[in-house]
Amino acid sequence: LPDASDPAAVLLGGLAADTPDRIAERAQGDLALRTVETALWLCRAYLDAGNAARAEEWVARAKGWSDDYDWR
Repeated sequence: LPDASDPAAVLLGGLAADTPDRIAERAQGDLALRTVETALWLCRAYLDAGNAARAEEWVARAKGWSDDYDWR
């Protein structure tokens, strides 16, 4: 379940998972998209696309952006 307090959750909910490169590029330039939710969405999208290396990059970002108490 997405974190409802994450500002990117609403945007990500309406995106197709076949566009991870476009969303990743946008996340690089938009501070509102530099969230754990975005990173996890991108991780899943890259895994679905068969790109494990890019998925690992986004998992690392999610870990770096999350707090110690974050259950995700």
